[in-house]
Amino acid sequence: MTIYHVHYEFTAVAGPGVARASGRIARMIAPIKAKSEREAIAKCKATRTGSFGHWVNRLANETDYEPEVV
Repeated sequence: MTIYHVHYEFTAVAGPGVARASGRIARMIAPIKAKSEREAIAKCKATRTGSFGHWVNRLANETDYEPEVV
């Protein structure tokens, strides 16, 4: 599996420590383990409600490399 860095946007809601952020668009990055970019975006959409504008940064992907124990 590969760790994909899925970028997405959402509408921020004011809360404790987030003064005057209501209605503003915020960008976030989620590292998600998946087999493909499409699966990573689907997982991000399913787990982050209200998110939109998903895309994958192809330069930041990491393979989940585990060396063999000899």
